[in-house]
Amino acid sequence: MPTALVTGATGFIGGHLARHLVERGYRVRCLVRSRLRCGRLEPLGVELSIGDVTDPAGVAAAVEGMDVVFNLAGLTCALSWQQMADVNIRGPAIVAEACAHSSRPPLHILVSSLSAAGPAPLDGCLAETDPPQPISQYGRSKLGGEHEALRYADRVPTTIVRPGVVFGPYDPGMRPVVQSIWRWRLHLNPGSHSPRLSLIHVDDLCRVIIAAAEKGERAPSSSQRPGEGIYFAVGHPQYPTYVELGQMIATGLFDGRRTVRVIRVPTRLAWLIGWTNEGLSRVRRRPDLLNRDKIREGTAPSWVCSGEKIRQQFSFQPAAPLEQQLHEVARWYVEAGWV
Repeated sequence: MPTALVTGATGFIGGHLARHLVERGYRVRCLVRSRLRCGRLEPLGVELSIGDVTDPAGVAAAVEGMDVVFNLAGLTCALSWQQMADVNIRGPAIVAEACAHSSRPPLHILVSSLSAAGPAPLDGCLAETDPPQPISQYGRSKLGGEHEALRYADRVPTTIVRPGVVFGPYDPGMRPVVQSIWRWRLHLNPGSHSPRLSLIHVDDLCRVIIAAAEKGERAPSSSQRPGEGIYFAVGHPQYPTYVELGQMIATGLFDGRRTVRVIRVPTRLAWLIGWTNEGLSRVRRRPDLLNRDKIREGTAPSWVCSGEKIRQQFSFQPAAPLEQQLHEVARWYVEAGWV
């Protein structure tokens, strides 16, 4: 029975990945900061290891004896750059170093983000071989984490997965969007432009991550072969705009009727909202996802990336059409009381 460590297991994607691994026959260990947020993990029968990715001793203990480490720990927003970098850059370095010093170095699968690659040109499509050009602090921190992991690629077999916009049950990031549509029939779009998005259902993403571990490329120890060992994770060859995403969610919520009003928030006002939320976050000592970093990403030209590599190498196909998946997830938010 293969053994696997999952960091970030109490998070949205990590909890789903732990379930998929158990169902696939892995013996799973989860690195968690405490047992208080493990309600989704405990029924799976996984082993819990207390610690976090910024704790070298805890990480080393959790890594020992593993065949593969699925490294999903990360922050999407933080009160400061230092706080974000500590988890998103220093964290992968600590995990990779622990893998390198393990008695039998495991495979390191680092789950990064499309934000690390940066946006695509307005009518373009990113490939894994394109040089990364992140525009946000989050994107720069995730790219920094990739660089740290790749420094150990000569000693630790390493693969990087960059998901696009991930959606599914238990996702707190999509919750405000669904909530606004459900309660007020409103969908707010920052700026006059609505970028196209690369979307993937969390269950499809988990299948891509596991396939990357079981039959994916490993990153070379040098940068002479750009894109090798890196995979974009996008579920569908259609790329809806953010406005169209809201309309598809509304269709699922209201039985096929697109009863949603799209409000295009002027760009300057969107930036003011992001700036204000950052100030309030510092007062409350709690980061807010609607910040300048996310406004910067939300007003980018496009977030279209190619899924050709995972289709060719993993024979990947999404489990269902995009609209069906979005409708089912929208209904989940209602039935679970998340709106």
